[in-house]
Amino acid sequence: MSKTSMIYRNKERLRLSKKFESIRKELKKTIRDPKLEWKDKVVAMKKLNDLPKKSISIRYRRRCELTGRPRGVHREFGICRIKIREFALAGYLPGVEQASW
Repeated sequence: MSKTSMIYRNKERLRLSKKFESIRKELKKTIRDPKLEWKDKVVAMKKLNDLPKKSISIRYRRRCELTGRPRGVHREFGICRIKIREFALAGYLPGVEQASW
């Protein structure tokens, strides 16, 4: 199990990235606009730079909802491979069967 501080820190990053997503998108659009003057672009760059560092979506790490494990997390279920195996063998995941060939 991960430290709870890591799990909460990651949830905070997700919340911030959703909050500032539209602002960040607009500023990047302004910076890329070829019709605008250079001074306007510099102002937009400054505003983009002043946004919180934790609000960048790339800083969010997908973690297991049950254990907080950062690696081997399946997107469809939102849990790690170990818990998927445990739940599938116990029959808690409908439609998931053990492979046999």
